[in-house]
Amino acid sequence: MNKSDIRRLVLSLKPYYLIIFVCSLILLCDAAIKVRIQYGIQKVMDSVVNKNSSVFIKYLWLSIGLTALGMVTAYFSKYFSEKFCNLFNYNTRNKLISHVQELPVYVLKKYSSGDLISRINNDLPILVQFLNGSLQCVANLVLIILASAYMIYISPKLFLVTFILMPLSTLIYDKINRPVQEYSSKLMKDSSKVNDILQDVLSGMYVLKAFKLEKIFYKKFEDISKGIKFKNLKIDKLNAYLTPIFLIVKLAPQLIYITYGGYLAIHKEMSIGGLFAFSTLVFYVAGPVEIILNFIGSARGSIPAVKRIFEIIDLKLEENNKKDLKVNYESDPIEFENATFSYDGKNKVFQNISFKASKASYTALVGSSGIGKSTILKLICGFYNLDDGKIKVFGNDIADVNIKSVRKLVTYMSQESYLYPITISENIAMGKENVSMEEIIKAAKLANAHEFIEKLPSGYDTLIGEGGGGLSGGQCQRIALARMILKDAEIVLLDEPTAALDAKAEAILSETLEKITKNKTVIVVAHKLATIKNASNIIVFDKNGIIEMGTHKKLMEKKGAYRRLYENSFGANKGGLAI
Repeated sequence: MNKSDIRRLVLSLKPYYLIIFVCSLILLCDAAIKVRIQYGIQKVMDSVVNKNSSVFIKYLWLSIGLTALGMVTAYFSKYFSEKFCNLFNYNTRNKLISHVQELPVYVLKKYSSGDLISRINNDLPILVQFLNGSLQCVANLVLIILASAYMIYISPKLFLVTFILMPLSTLIYDKINRPVQEYSSKLMKDSSKVNDILQDVLSGMYVLKAFKLEKIFYKKFEDISKGIKFKNLKIDKLNAYLTPIFLIVKLAPQLIYITYGGYLAIHKEMSIGGLFAFSTLVFYVAGPVEIILNFIGSARGSIPAVKRIFEIIDLKLEENNKKDLKVNYESDPIEFENATFSYDGKNKVFQNISFKASKASYTALVGSSGIGKSTILKLICGFYNLDDGKIKVFGNDIADVNIKSVRKLVTYMSQESYLYPITISENIAMGKENVSMEEIIKAAKLANAHEFIEKLPSGYDTLIGEGGGGLSGGQCQRIALARMILKDAEIVLLDEPTAALDAKAEAILSETLEKITKNKTVIVVAHKLATIKNASNIIVFDKNGIIEMGTHKKLMEKKGAYRRLYENSFGANKGGLAI
């Protein structure tokens, strides 16, 4: 972990400085009490040898009192350290989730969902464990210093002989443990890949089964699992190398002080009580040294987790400090001015396109797949930024205003509108704040969804599966439509909303859309004849951008690209094929 990572981690702990200070103070008191108890025990043992009953009773009560006090400090040190870890974990998790939600879509697209989930669910607990270990490490370091100082006071010779091997053991341990960091980092990346595969399996279950892809995905999972197994075995093997070091740290001092300490006691260079206290203090040094060495190893494994969490926190959020959009009703609701866009900064999706969508107009975007029709809608929502040119909403360049104020005026519906795994009423209510049940039912009725919802076991309180599981495609679309109706935005963006539906469901949805979008500014990515026959403006795209604009009648009379598309697709199947 470099200095900048440490500094950032320390600064991120600023809200917890008080609880860290209290916890550290209690841990330090606990360490001092443990050492002080050994002083009392030394006096008790010496008084027994010297047959001094008054001294015996005095220091026996002192030792008992300190032991009771030590129980109290042990309780509070555990309580405050756990409280700190839980608070940090809770607040940081919420901060990460909130941060991810506020990231631009184009940033999120660079990360797989499995990777982001892994950073929150796997890397954060590793960081919390590291912080808890840091607190314990400080307390153990103080215990080592206090215990060592008292041992030197009892017998400098015995202390020197007992702990001459400790620095050597530490150096050997540190050298052996360095590769753990490298393997831990690789292990985290592989764990993210496993999450990605599971996400693909669950999200694409229908495709997986329909195309018999089980073996392919299992092979991918097996290959990554083998890599994880290998790295885990490597880490276990490296940790196994540390066991002899622990034995040296723990057993060598015992063998030495028993032999040499007895010799010093016989020659009156230390008391029997001092030897007895020294024997306990050895464990107050050897035990914490072992804990600190383990912490050093786990700290190296924590470095990748810290970096991966800061990497997410460093991602630039959507700008929300700009002025809010002010609606100018004299301007067109939507206007593109010489707009140029590319996803990667190199390959242009379209260049220098310009068009307007006037108030209460119905604009259809047509053209072959991959031309950029759906991208137009995503740009209006501010999911991506133009390379050049402008997009204006009611006279405001959306690059100059708070994008959230733009989205308040826009509602967006695609062919696969996502439903959350909550109740139907909650899904519909997401379109508006502080909504009543009456408003939800009214929106559902307008969307032709009320009838089938009422027939469900729990009606509007029916829990639906992730992504709308348990409902048909048409039912999901109608619930999504009710959500759109409830929002009642002035600009409606439709991305082939009927494309995945059968003829009956399409007819119901198309009829509903036509009713609820009156007096709205609608831009639709056209898929079937029913969605564009009454359009006030049809915009035809090809790989070079916009090539034709006009009504259905004018474009058919022009006998250009639109007529060819119509005759090749619509004319051949009366609206049944996509263009």
